[in-house]
Amino acid sequence: MFDKKRVIQLTGDISFESVDEVMLKIRSYLQENAKEDIYLIISSTGGNLFAAFALHDLIKVSGASIVTVGLGEVSSAAIMVWLAATKGGPMATENTFFALHETTGAMTGSFKVSEVENLSSHRAMLQDRYFEILAKATGKKFAEVKRLACQDTLFNVDMMVASGLVTTFFLGGYN
Repeated sequence: MFDKKRVIQLTGDISFESVDEVMLKIRSYLQENAKEDIYLIISSTGGNLFAAFALHDLIKVSGASIVTVGLGEVSSAAIMVWLAATKGGPMATENTFFALHETTGAMTGSFKVSEVENLSSHRAMLQDRYFEILAKATGKKFAEVKRLACQDTLFNVDMMVASGLVTTFFLGGYN
């Protein structure tokens, strides 16, 4: 699989810059041959949720056959991108780990109470959307995804399968 021609790597932090590179490559491969598989190798601690939403949506609406493969670590926002696979479900190597947690944000400076409340409301909306996407992709109930995330859960491949967050599609003997 790693010797395929149409392989894209998403490594490190998910940012608008890293996602833009991946999206450009996906569009380029689609122009070359819209029917040939594209392999997206993901090794990421996560990052910007808005950037991850953009890549997730592009994968889903592109019409491309995209296989996602977790390698090493797939955490936080990267899980949502990994679950966006459009062919065969997401895959992972046997030593891939997944960290699921609540979304985080920071504030610095002086703020009015209304600004803090507004920001908190927006963060809650983003987190709920993230959990909804994970719930839909895994077949889990929203409350179960939220419970697991609020526990800051680290999963190995076996634990992902046992938890029901994924069912099959692992490289390295897991099916």
